Amino acid sequence: MRIDIDFSIFTSSPSAEGVISGKIEVTALPRVGEIISFYTAPNESKFPANSSFDPLLKVKSVIHNANGQNTAIQLQDVILPSKQSVAEVTAFLEQGFGLFFDPISE
Repeated sequence: MRIDIDFSIFTSSPSAEGVISGKIEVTALPRVGEIISFYTAPNESKFPANSSFDPLLKVKSVIHNANGQNTAIQLQDVILPSKQSVAEVTAFLEQGFGLFFDPISE
């Protein structure tokens, strides 16, 4: 089952850096409070080990569309120590999972 996801990325400054969104494949629809792991990418992209990224993200909300089409989930925000970490993590998520990073313009 493919579901839409999104979550925000911040630096510890604190500064809003952008939003990650896209579709992921899951075996069952996650419920609020459950965890989704981004540790191992389906295409073997290398995990950014030095980025301080915790790849276990909690489901904050599940959104069911009244028309019966795509279900979406919102995941917890990610806080990273630096813009370099943001670049490493977003590249991993884009290349490894086919997600999209929409940076916030300054």
